[in-house]
Amino acid sequence: MKDLLISHVSDNDGVSPVILLKLCKVDFDYELKEINELEDYFNELLETDLSIYNNIYVTDLTIPEITYEKINKSIYKDKFKVFDHHRTHLYAEKFDYVTIDINECGTTLFYNYLNKKYKFK
Repeated sequence: MKDLLISHVSDNDGVSPVILLKLCKVDFDYELKEINELEDYFNELLETDLSIYNNIYVTDLTIPEITYEKINKSIYKDKFKVFDHHRTHLYAEKFDYVTIDINECGTTLFYNYLNKKYKFK
């Protein structure tokens, strides 16, 4: 099985997680999205069979609150791990699969997670 990485297309903080996951030698698919594409993208994604993925990582993106409601009702909820630094995303801290720290960038948050998981140097 492989992972899925969903990140922000517009800047280095969104693209860098792709590089980090490649360095971990993980088999994964990735999607780079703009903020205005997220609701439609997640609506479609959550209607598909996500059983092919071990983990679904979301980095540097503020997911709409309505999307969290759908994720929480999904049988795939436990596959999601979200890493973000935007102040507008603080409402999502209540979910155990969300890591938000406005003092770090999304890439650093994801790096810290991957470093614990894969112990890379």
